[in-house]
Amino acid sequence: MAPQQQVPTGEGIVPLPADNPQALLAELSQVELTCIAESGDLQGSLTTIQAPELASPEEVQELLLCLRDGTVLRLFLSGLIGQTGPLSGETSACLRAGFTGVDLRSMMLAGAAGEEEGQVMADSMTAFLLAMSCLNEDEWEIAAPSMGMASTDRETLQCVMRELNGPAGVAAALQPADGGPPLAFFAAAVGCGMSAVDLASITAPPTTTNGMSGGDVIAPISLEDPAAFAMELSATEQACVSETAEPQELALIMSTPELFPMETAALTQCFEDETLLRLFITGLIGLTGPLSVESSACIRGGMEGIDLRSMMMSGIEGDEQTAMVGSMSAYMLTLSCLNDEEWQAASAATGMDPGERENLQCVMEQLGGPEGMATALQSEDGSGIFAILGAALGCGLQLDMGASPGG
Repeated sequence: MAPQQQVPTGEGIVPLPADNPQALLAELSQVELTCIAESGDLQGSLTTIQAPELASPEEVQELLLCLRDGTVLRLFLSGLIGQTGPLSGETSACLRAGFTGVDLRSMMLAGAAGEEEGQVMADSMTAFLLAMSCLNEDEWEIAAPSMGMASTDRETLQCVMRELNGPAGVAAALQPADGGPPLAFFAAAVGCGMSAVDLASITAPPTTTNGMSGGDVIAPISLEDPAAFAMELSATEQACVSETAEPQELALIMSTPELFPMETAALTQCFEDETLLRLFITGLIGLTGPLSVESSACIRGGMEGIDLRSMMMSGIEGDEQTAMVGSMSAYMLTLSCLNDEEWQAASAATGMDPGERENLQCVMEQLGGPEGMATALQSEDGSGIFAILGAALGCGLQLDMGASPGG
């Protein structure tokens, strides 16, 4: 390993010129160049510096072992604030002080290996918040837009750092000792004036929301354990939910929505499509274990025509007819998609008549499968609803029009 040496304290930190190989070589010390050369792949190491996100964990590890601490810090900051140019002496001093004791090598190696949970995520987010909070006004104005942040977010971030007693407090808040959601961090952020939208954009990296057309199996969400329920939520959802309900209140509200109409309406807007689907199916059939890939795909296909959020809001707002039609359709679709084992479990959990399965499958056949159900539900003139009810009656399915399936 190359001797470790920080950039002199008084110098401004300069991002590495990753887009210029010759200038990049000139920025490395002789010790670093010798170490890299001994690895036998100088060009590969330069490519790793230029685009570490495209390198393998082994390539990143080999490079990081050759670089001094100061260069590793510059490499880390280049991907974050590279567009600002040389940082001021004050900003650089703030960063060096904040990153003292932070193992950037392990953090960057974990990122290269695709580890994005638990302590790794907490450390990465702490480093990001620290780096952004150290920038002066001019540097912030250049760096913030590319990070999806506004000029007003600078004071908010600095407030969060103060409220949580610096980088160490931020790290502890982002990774609670009890393994639960980072509620202390959310509380500090909201207390400093950060909105749920801003908080979500900072605490969650850009991802594709899992909609109902996703390919994963549908898994249950338990309302009996508030901490477990909160852990099932994404960072975006947790940030939004924290403005409406405490963790211990969340399960109570969702299990008895009729008693908390305003809170339920707010929470419904917080949840992503996948969370709503999991909550709905869990309550509908007493789901206790993940459904099979085939059953999940069947349900997702049919659910394309059912707007769960609007359906749940209709029930909250007193539009029982709309809520009943959507709920009954989802009920028939879900049950018809279950395999033998899942049907038996759902029957035992909900007290359904096992003999109804053939009738439900008959309804789906009459409608043309999940796609036909979706088409019927999407009919603009409302005729699809009559087609669904007609198929149910024709197949001998007993419908209780006054009941809400699934509880």
